[in-house]
Amino acid sequence: MELLFQIIRYVHNLTKQDEIVLHENSHEIFLQKGDYFAEPDIFRNRIGFVTSGVMRIVYHDDAMDEVTRYFMREGQFVSDMLKLYENGMRPPEFIQAVTNCHVIVWYESDLKAFEAQIPEWSEIRRKLTERAFLEKLTATNYFSGDAMTRYEQFVMRFPELAQRVPLGYLASFLGVTQSSLSRIRRNISEMV
Repeated sequence: MELLFQIIRYVHNLTKQDEIVLHENSHEIFLQKGDYFAEPDIFRNRIGFVTSGVMRIVYHDDAMDEVTRYFMREGQFVSDMLKLYENGMRPPEFIQAVTNCHVIVWYESDLKAFEAQIPEWSEIRRKLTERAFLEKLTATNYFSGDAMTRYEQFVMRFPELAQRVPLGYLASFLGVTQSSLSRIRRNISEMV
């Protein structure tokens, strides 16, 4: 919970009572590598906060190949809330655990308790949502150039993540084949 409190304190001060309310209305789940936090057509109406592990947002392209859109790691939020999608329709993507993950989860009733018991919850939620959106936007739009340049940019920006994510998922995120990424990594290691 301390990591969560640190993230919230970054955008807004918390009182001891606020922390108690957050703690009492939180649930922890464990996802094993390969488990899903969110799947198309299955709505659990929950928001999560990753305390350990890595997840990915994935969709299927026209050829039904899995494409990794984004990675989430410790200190980031994941959402499986039906209300967040226009017209109640979820995009055809899902959230999958890349590694074993611990996630603090809140359901709709928990969020209502926050609204009722934490006077500035609307403001906190707005700031956290903005922060999460900006993190995702900068992470997905950051990589440009040829495949080697995109890989080098990823490793420079997320060195710890590059070591934790399977090669196939990273290749999918960077828009290259797994064999191309293996060749790029081999070429870089030979240059060092």
